[in-house]
Amino acid sequence: MSTTSNKAHTDFPSLIVDTTLTETLQEDQLTGGTGRVYAITVENGHSGDIFFAIYDTKNPTAGAAQNCLFRVDQNATMTISSKTGIPISTALSYNCGTSAAGAGSVSSSKAFIYGS
Repeated sequence: MSTTSNKAHTDFPSLIVDTTLTETLQEDQLTGGTGRVYAITVENGHSGDIFFAIYDTKNPTAGAAQNCLFRVDQNATMTISSKTGIPISTALSYNCGTSAAGAGSVSSSKAFIYGS
């Protein structure tokens, strides 16, 4: 189970902290409203490249119809930011795997998602 803060608020959380990223989908982190993701920081402590995906749906299928997909190099930290924000209209869900399809277990990786 991942460690998150501000999980499943009725308004978009200002910060989600996930200290144990996994391939398991973290579903429905945003309910009952709209929001925008302004920045995502992913710290890859895994022994290979990882793929971090976000979805604008409550119950996504891993690897299918991601709104955004980012590859993070082995042992690197990457921040993606958007001045206007990535719009979320239904629900913010995310996962992280060793393949672009969302599969493959990752270890020692963290994510910080900032929005409003």
